[in-house]
Amino acid sequence: ILIFGLTLMLYIAPFEVVGPIVSKADYGGATVFGLVTAAIAVGVVAGNFLMVRGQISAPMVTCATLLLATAISPLLLAVVAPLWSLLPFYLVEGVAVGIMGATWTTALQRSIPEDRLSRVSAWDWMGSAAGLPLGYVLAGVFVEAVGSDAMLYSMSICAFVLAAWILASPAVRGIGRGPLPDRAMAQIPAVPAPTSASGERSPGGGLAIAVTLGAGVALLRRRSRRKRRARRAERRSTRRP
Repeated sequence: ILIFGLTLMLYIAPFEVVGPIVSKADYGGATVFGLVTAAIAVGVVAGNFLMVRGQISAPMVTCATLLLATAISPLLLAVVAPLWSLLPFYLVEGVAVGIMGATWTTALQRSIPEDRLSRVSAWDWMGSAAGLPLGYVLAGVFVEAVGSDAMLYSMSICAFVLAAWILASPAVRGIGRGPLPDRAMAQIPAVPAPTSASGERSPGGGLAIAVTLGAGVALLRRRSRRKRRARRAERRSTRRP
């Protein structure tokens, strides 16, 4: 929670403050910032897809390694690098965010009892986002005081330190390892097969439902036809002198 909260306060909030400023001042408009954030969003989707496929044995190590690489992203904005060099780094950053989110959610469901999961999740999100308002305020003050370039350099340092912290912590590195829990799947109630009045399974239950729906649709069509005929007859009667 502490690492994620610091990431929101020291990296995400400053990026959302200084990103539009740099995009307008150095790149001539909002297009670059829009494309950068779109690249992050695509990366998040890709990271979640990788977790769905289950192809990452040590997800937090992978996430931290990708975050080390994306510490370069603010530096590229600071030196006004071309757009084609920005997008891959922010895409990778989004992949890291997607992997981290899916891994942490899975770890909570694996470790926390069901009757306490919602409460723990609420405390988790509250603790993680608690520093976000402060991050926005401090980022605005910092940019006004020392400029956007200094803000970007500071963001790069923070990203590097936070990623190194993940790699240096054995407890954090181990999150997400091991087989996925099947508790949630086991609790999904099975849909009972249709039975007859005697309690035996009725193989024609699905057919009966289909016939009932078909009869309902046919009845609605008949009523619709009758209404249209009545409207036509009414129009004809009003046209006669």
